[in-house]
Amino acid sequence: DAPFLFSDGDEDVEESCHNNDSTSSSEWQRTWWHRNGNNYIGLEESLAKIQQMWDDDADDGNFVGILGFSQGSRLAHFISLLHTVTNGIAFKGLQSVVHVSGYHSPIPPELLLYAKKCHYLVEYCDKIMKEDVRISIPSLHVMGEIDRLIPLQSSEELLAFYITPSIHLHPGGHYVPVKARDIDQYL
Repeated sequence: DAPFLFSDGDEDVEESCHNNDSTSSSEWQRTWWHRNGNNYIGLEESLAKIQQMWDDDADDGNFVGILGFSQGSRLAHFISLLHTVTNGIAFKGLQSVVHVSGYHSPIPPELLLYAKKCHYLVEYCDKIMKEDVRISIPSLHVMGEIDRLIPLQSSEELLAFYITPSIHLHPGGHYVPVKARDIDQYL
């Protein structure tokens, strides 16, 4: 689960609450950061939490991929980026990423701040902020044809960062599809 509860003014979550395909309340929603423009407040803590969990399990090798939905897909992209620019040092063993309703926006400065605090990432800071990094991790990009929150064009912009992206287009909106044909694509 994301570590932060929704709060008024969270642009990512607020948009999903008002434009979502469901009628659910935002009271229970969690977020990986509180976003205001290009400021991702809490991103550093979220990355540290996931990196710690990943590292604690590294000896068992249970984590080899990551699936992110919507804002979580944005986080999965940051993880893939960190893994790529560090030549596999960050999130060691990452072998695949699944983006559901993923999107691209400029790299937030908080990603660089996180890297500067991590001794093993400092030497990669210049590479992290470049928009031309190409990620070779196998990726699946799941997109809803009628997703009103993350339109197809926004999801397609994320494809440019992956060398051999696979695409799974489903007929629905802003949700993780789980029909048998969808599960087959994930596997």
